[in-house]
Amino acid sequence: MHKYRELLDGRTMFVFGLGLPEVIILGIAIVALFFGHRKVGEWARGLGRVRGEFRKGTLEVDKELEEIKEKPE
Repeated sequence: MHKYRELLDGRTMFVFGLGLPEVIILGIAIVALFFGHRKVGEWARGLGRVRGEFRKGTLEVDKELEEIKEKPE
């Protein structure tokens, strides 16, 4: 096993014994310090829009595939 990770109670630990949620929170805090909270908010909104568009696109593809399956040849 890699020296920086250990499996403890089914939870993967990263550097300094931090888990994934803690690493994510630290990452967001560091990014906020470097770029400012306004920029991080803009990025979060942009990611939310991208996620919504992706979901909308996958739903449209699923709908079209169902229509093709139901259409008799």
